[in-house]
Amino acid sequence: MLTISRDVLGTLDRISRQGKTRGLMNSLCTKSPPEMLAKFPSHLFAKIMQETPAQPATNLWRAVELTALTDNALPYLWDCQDILDLGCGDGGIMETLRPCLLANAIITGIDPDPAETALAAERGVYSSVITSGAENIPLPESCMDAVISNSVLEHINPVEKALLEISRILRPGRWFVATMPGPDFHACLRGSWLPWVKRGDYLKYIDKRLAHFRYWTAEEWRQRLSDAGLNLTAAHEYLPLTVVRRWELISRLTGGLLYCLAGKKTSPIRIQRKLNLRRKSKMPYSVARAISQILCLGLDIRSNGPYGGLLIIARKP
Repeated sequence: MLTISRDVLGTLDRISRQGKTRGLMNSLCTKSPPEMLAKFPSHLFAKIMQETPAQPATNLWRAVELTALTDNALPYLWDCQDILDLGCGDGGIMETLRPCLLANAIITGIDPDPAETALAAERGVYSSVITSGAENIPLPESCMDAVISNSVLEHINPVEKALLEISRILRPGRWFVATMPGPDFHACLRGSWLPWVKRGDYLKYIDKRLAHFRYWTAEEWRQRLSDAGLNLTAAHEYLPLTVVRRWELISRLTGGLLYCLAGKKTSPIRIQRKLNLRRKSKMPYSVARAISQILCLGLDIRSNGPYGGLLIIARKP
């Protein structure tokens, strides 16, 4: 269990009594309470499906991930004025998260892929969008109240310089919030359908396709964050085994199939671009709702673990 400093607890208690946190103080733990996972966020899944119909597996993952983020990180973000979306991609995640933040928040997006930042700029949720990597952020010191990173750090190798940059641009007393696959992600996977494929080879294939470099524990993140001048305040596991396996099933029949057909040499995002699937498109909500219900048919997300995702919240002293 992580220790939470008295000043942080005091701040969160004041915020909670002001009605800002939706009564979610119980999120300051390392495990997801089963009651918080008793209901799948089906409406959110359908809304994301409506916006990005070509990525059903990713949409399933994002629905649970965004729920974990809003349930556990909003107590830290509600009063943040200047926010950096690190690894913003096409901006879809921030567009969904935006109503939960200050109405006058100044949000900057940053991503190393110019094609993605072009899409992000079109969404209208960012005050500015920067095309740059996380290892050299072109922003001044102590200019941000929060840095949000959604499923990004696992793709950066090495990640230590990025953490130093995050610490550099944060103001003292402010927050870094990140989601990523957790240390039990591999354990949650069912494995290959082909009996002759060894589990170790299958896991290597998954990591290569997803461009995952690490699955650190909360304690490992604590040490790396400390080295960068940040204090880990809370860690929360999400993505129960059943969700990871449903994601795995959908993924292997969609993006995984395309990846194999492309000879396992082209990244999924490049395949999507070649097929013109990255363009902004929208399906009727009723259709998205029906598809999301089919994809979640029989999905029971009540679980005591293991979990495939890890949310970390850190503070700059």
